[in-house]
Amino acid sequence: MRILSYIGKRRHLSTGLQSIPNFSTSQQYVSDPVKIIIIPVTTKKLFVYYKHKSELLNDRSLVVKYETKLVEKASNLWTKLQKSPKAYNKKVVAWVTSLLDKTPWTENSLNTIPSEGYILKRVKEKEEERTLTLKEYLKRPEQLTAKPVNIYYPKEFISEGLVKAELRQLWENGQKYHRKYALMSLAAIPFTLPLVLVPIVPNVPGFYLLYRAYRNFKANRGAKHLEALIESKAYNIKFLDLPDYSNLITSTMGNHNRVSLELPEQMVLTPKLLARLMDVLEIHEIAPDLEKAIRQESKRLLPPTTEKTLK
Repeated sequence: MRILSYIGKRRHLSTGLQSIPNFSTSQQYVSDPVKIIIIPVTTKKLFVYYKHKSELLNDRSLVVKYETKLVEKASNLWTKLQKSPKAYNKKVVAWVTSLLDKTPWTENSLNTIPSEGYILKRVKEKEEERTLTLKEYLKRPEQLTAKPVNIYYPKEFISEGLVKAELRQLWENGQKYHRKYALMSLAAIPFTLPLVLVPIVPNVPGFYLLYRAYRNFKANRGAKHLEALIESKAYNIKFLDLPDYSNLITSTMGNHNRVSLELPEQMVLTPKLLARLMDVLEIHEIAPDLEKAIRQESKRLLPPTTEKTLK
């Protein structure tokens, strides 16, 4: 695995005693079937990535099964549309892509967090490990010991307290914002129905609004799940440092190698750092989401000339 090979190289540069905890934590990170990864985008904003193995998805639920099939079908249709040589389809793809690029990157982050009932809970009962649905677990939580959900973050760069504060802000804002925009998207769909009467022109605005309603709904559910993870006693949360991840962030930040509320907000994530993080943390699948976060935050925080140097 890349994170182990990365740390293996560093072991030759440090003493055995120093490298042992790094290596064991990294082994745990790689083997964890479900984990939350904290990625600083700026000194005041974090990308939260909920990563889980497919076998922990609650496929016992009909809702999960049907949603998975519908999402897969929609994804295939979109891929087909992207590859279409027709001029009209190319314009549709360009228009939709442009609109999606303007949606907040925090939505992408919250969409990585599945609804609470979508993930099987790992528990111990009489020293035996098993997985249960949320409903099964809530029937007798006092008889079960929940396996911990580990939150990995760069401890040397940002404190656990600041991470918790940012997570709280993310779920509080996320629940309000995405509920509002899910309802607004649904309310606007009827206004696109006249396009259905025109057989030659597909109702692209209607499909787009339906998709936006779905994405906002999922982000809202992700925000609620995030709140439950941190606040509910039903979960066993542990904050763990990845020393080599911490070292990579702090060495990149130079003099500003520790987040402080007294300092003005500045960029942390850059394309160059992202390329290294994807290898170290093995998160290539969310590269487009993180690139979007860099674009949006660079535009917000940096003057145009500085923004260009980051590319």
